[in-house]
Amino acid sequence: MTWRYGPFVVPLALSAIVNITMALTLWHRRKIPGARALIALLCATSWWALAELVQYGVQELPGKIFWTNMIYFGIVSASVFWFLFCVAYSRFRRRLRASELASLWIVPAVSLLLLWIDPTDGLMRRSVWLDASGPVVQMAKTYGPWFWVMVGYSYLLMGWGSVLLVRLLRRSGRALGMQALLLLAGVLCPWGANIVWLLGGYDWFNFDPTSIAFGVSGMLLAAGMRWGQLFDLMPAARDAAVASMRDGWLVVDTSDRLLDLNPAARQMLGGSDLVGRHLYNLAPQLSPMLTAQMPHHYRDQTVVLGTGDDARHYMAEESALIESSGERTGSIIILRDLTRHIRAQREREDLIAALQEALANVRELSGLLPICAGCKKIRDDQGYWTQLERYIAQHSRASFTHGLCPDCFDTTIRAAGLEEEQGPSDKKPYLRGKLRASTKD
Repeated sequence: MTWRYGPFVVPLALSAIVNITMALTLWHRRKIPGARALIALLCATSWWALAELVQYGVQELPGKIFWTNMIYFGIVSASVFWFLFCVAYSRFRRRLRASELASLWIVPAVSLLLLWIDPTDGLMRRSVWLDASGPVVQMAKTYGPWFWVMVGYSYLLMGWGSVLLVRLLRRSGRALGMQALLLLAGVLCPWGANIVWLLGGYDWFNFDPTSIAFGVSGMLLAAGMRWGQLFDLMPAARDAAVASMRDGWLVVDTSDRLLDLNPAARQMLGGSDLVGRHLYNLAPQLSPMLTAQMPHHYRDQTVVLGTGDDARHYMAEESALIESSGERTGSIIILRDLTRHIRAQREREDLIAALQEALANVRELSGLLPICAGCKKIRDDQGYWTQLERYIAQHSRASFTHGLCPDCFDTTIRAAGLEEEQGPSDKKPYLRGKLRASTKD
């Protein structure tokens, strides 16, 4: 096999070396969501660039066919790994099922199978010949119908992944800073290179520059993850922490527009498509624009969301988002559910009130009562002697009326010298009535 040096050997070799180096550098961070897919993407583009380098210098047709077929291992897998990275990084799905992962590889596997079964006159290629008109011998070819199916599928994965990243950037706004620029560059590099190739880049490069573009994209993303905290704040660590919070978490800009919220806040507000809507329409009690105009004592009150039995009480805490320039860009609102605490407090207050009422209704005398044997006064806890009826009235709900029993009545009459036999019989009713009236007074 004859191999000849060409002007594009150096960029292809550098792309392969740098991608492998970045993959090895990122290996110790492989547990971060999306890192494994990014490492696999770097390895796939490295293989693509190395196989392209060998094919670029080979002069014979069989050798070019063989190494072009080897290139397709990187071509068909790069778009899949790019899509998996975008899904993991944007948190579109926490984890793909095994069936979903297997379905992603159906078209790539069929493409490779058709390519190796009939590499010169099949569904992937119709005809192949050598073109020696330029400075480097090239392999010219016409493509079969399945090739365009593979291209459309690769574009679908690349486009879908790019949409996920762009949506993430749009939702995050300025929060990503330099990370946003790295992500945008990573999105645009493969698209730009492949469009240039399809629009006539074959005459300029003598090879597909998409491999180098994927390599540049991977290097930008890896550099951002390594030195730009691409996975440290947004969205991997932030999403993992915020999504697991029981408290509601909302990000609102200065126009009172909802930029982001976690699942707990989404459930509290009772909606699904909430991002981009104004908070003063969703929950006026939480709107920073409205609460800023309210008295301070009102802001300290709990916020009630819902009505009737579904009403929930929340304590809202607002923190300002301040840029390095000192300009306020929005607010973070934390909602802590106090419904259970408030209900428990109300139940405790109701129980205390019921116990106090029961205690007021049931007042019993018990224990030993020190009572005078002569005058029948009772000694209280402070050592004072109190009349029997007064003591009982103070320690129970009983009240007293005074009168004379028949024995005491007769005794009183005798003591007063009003014996029946000493007075006229007609004066007895009069005397009895007068005594009863005096005792009642």
